[in-house]
Amino acid sequence: MTLSKKNEVPPVIPSGFAKRRSDILFYIVGLTIVYAAIFFQFLTAESIPGFPKPAKEYCSEDDATVGPCSRSDLFGFQISSGLAIWCSGLLGFYVWHISKRVHTALPFTPEGRLYGYLPESETIAAVNFSFQCWDFFISLLIPEHRGPLMLVHHVSAAILCYLSLEYQVCNSCVIVHNLWCEWLVWFVGHSMESHHCLFFLHVL
Repeated sequence: MTLSKKNEVPPVIPSGFAKRRSDILFYIVGLTIVYAAIFFQFLTAESIPGFPKPAKEYCSEDDATVGPCSRSDLFGFQISSGLAIWCSGLLGFYVWHISKRVHTALPFTPEGRLYGYLPESETIAAVNFSFQCWDFFISLLIPEHRGPLMLVHHVSAAILCYLSLEYQVCNSCVIVHNLWCEWLVWFVGHSMESHHCLFFLHVL
């Protein structure tokens, strides 16, 4: 068995992080604007119009004397998070099931699936990197979200997205189930038991 003397160099894919830097900044600023607008809009409201009041566990005992408990921070966080996650999920659905570029623009081989380049995947990775960076700092402002486990999760997810952008080594998978589960627990509280939440996820 002899090795080929021909020096075959695969085409170089430029750094997705450098190419998407302005997009990443735009996404982070956009999420911050959405969050801030909702936070200040409902900061002094008795509740979010069209929604029930937050569960008692999300309001302190002094809220009855200090002021209303709309938890506009959690509401703004859910809307902003949903925006980022749904954009990524819808783009992935479009590329996979509607335009089908996943099946037509990449070689239908193990090498093609592993090393093939798809701009839409790069966009999803950029959105997710932006979201994880934004989520890390916003979580520092929300008592329920600033636990060490959640912060480590955001850092780990951001690193994976960066590697996907810079070296094309992994793909991002986006799910919205936990967002809906958290939304229900926030509003319903103790009446929404964990097994009901799991059942809801299974139905989705």
